[in-house]
Amino acid sequence: MLQITRNFLTLLIAGWLLSACATSTPHSDWGTISEATLAPCQPPSPLASGSHQELEAWAVAQGFKYRECSDRQAELSDKVRVRQSAETQAAKK
Repeated sequence: MLQITRNFLTLLIAGWLLSACATSTPHSDWGTISEATLAPCQPPSPLASGSHQELEAWAVAQGFKYRECSDRQAELSDKVRVRQSAETQAAKK
């Protein structure tokens, strides 16, 4: 009985492994790239005056704009890498 159970489990595991190798990632799982992600980074806005308070507010605003743009570009880069990796793997098959 133990031998039959062992053989059954071996065949079951082998079937799972072989079926996992046969599946591929469908294109719909790649996700869509939104228009906001594709938007180019905005150039820095001009400094309105030369006062210290205005300069500090401008620098903080530019820092936030840079961070938002950097996050969008990182998201875009990640999605492109996933697509390219899936397309490369599909081309090898």
